Amino acid sequence: MNEWLIFSLVLLGIWSIMYILLPIYRKRMLLVGGLTAPFGLTEPLFVPEYWSQHPIRSSLRSHHSIFLSEK
Repeated sequence: MNEWLIFSLVLLGIWSIMYILLPIYRKRMLLVGGLTAPFGLTEPLFVPEYWSQHPIRSSLRSHHSIFLSEK
């Protein structure tokens, strides 16, 4: 199962427990959740780029290994 989905469901569970146990904050929680949800929904568009290797890093790594390799 996807680890992003697992952790999202864990956080949703924590949010749900707080929503049930703290009724004085329900209105504020819904407002903040509604305002930040659009940002969270765009996360899958950017998550793959966190883990992809950038060309500049691979070229720096190759230069680094050339300069520091023993002959």
